[in-house]
Formats: sequence, C-alpha cells, structure tokens
Amino acid sequence: MRRLEAPQQLREWVGGESAVSDWMLVGQDRIDAFARVIDDEQWIHVDVTRARRVIAMHGAPVAHGFLVLSLASSLFRHAVRIDGVRVSINYGLNRVRFVSPLIAGGCVRGRFTPLAVETLEEARCSGHLRSASRRRRLRTPRVRRGVDRALLPGIGVDV
Repeated sequence: MRRLEAPQQLREWVGGESAVSDWMLVGQDRIDAFARVIDDEQWIHVDVTRARRVIAMHGAPVAHGFLVLSLASSLFRHAVRIDGVRVSINYGLNRVRFVSPLIAGGCVRGRFTPLAVETLEEARCSGHLRSASRRRRLRTPRVRRGVDRALLPGIGVDV
C-alpha cells in the first residue's frame, strides 16, 4: 500500500511508481448481484450453463465491464492511503475502455499512477490518476481509464 502523510504529497508522487492493490476475486455471486442492481441480466453474465456451452474460449460467464470499473474505488482504497483526507470521492472518468473480458471466478487488481494534481478550492484538491485493472496471469488490462478523485479533508465523515 502506498501511504501519503498529507494530500500535498500527491504533487511529489506525480510521475512516480504506481500503487498496486491486492487481488480481488470477482465471483459469480458478485456478478449476479450486480446484474440485478443494474437490470442487465443478459445470459453472457448470469447463465453459467449457456456461457460454458456458447463461449467456449472462456468457459464461464463474463463480468460486466461496468462491474470491473465500479471496483476502482475499492481497489484504490486498498492501494493508496492519504492521511488528512476525510473523504475521497469519484470526480469523473476519462477515456474508459473495456479491453478484454473478466471471467467469473477471476481476480483483478488496480494499478494507480497520479498524472496531475490541481487545487479545486481551499483545502481541496483533485488527483488525476491513470488506472488499470488487470486479471491474474495475464498482462492485458481488463479496463483502462483515467480517474479523477476529489480529496476533501474538511468534511466530517471518515471513510
């Protein structure tokens, strides 16, 4: 885990080494729950028997690209800790691409590299991060994206 003692250290980290999360399992139960929440229960995601039969190259259902994308917040929390920040929120995305599928039962991890830091308001800043989710044993990213996070040290909620 990459630990920064203050949000201001983000500037020093720009262009430096990536922070990498631990591996996270994306099982069929998580895919099924996500499908129900977003009302996308297409067979390629939720029908294990049909996916094994029809998608021979994968042999299992495929996770929603948006599921893998939504894991970025959790992966970020497991890769980076910034002391003095009480709330870190998603501020936006740039150039999201679902490069290759993640099969049910696969694992992903996040790799975060700060590209730029800007001050939004007094005591607040935004970090633009290059991020990729990778599947275990493959060098191909699942999702490539630019992620903007707003760091809000003055809000009274701990996360």
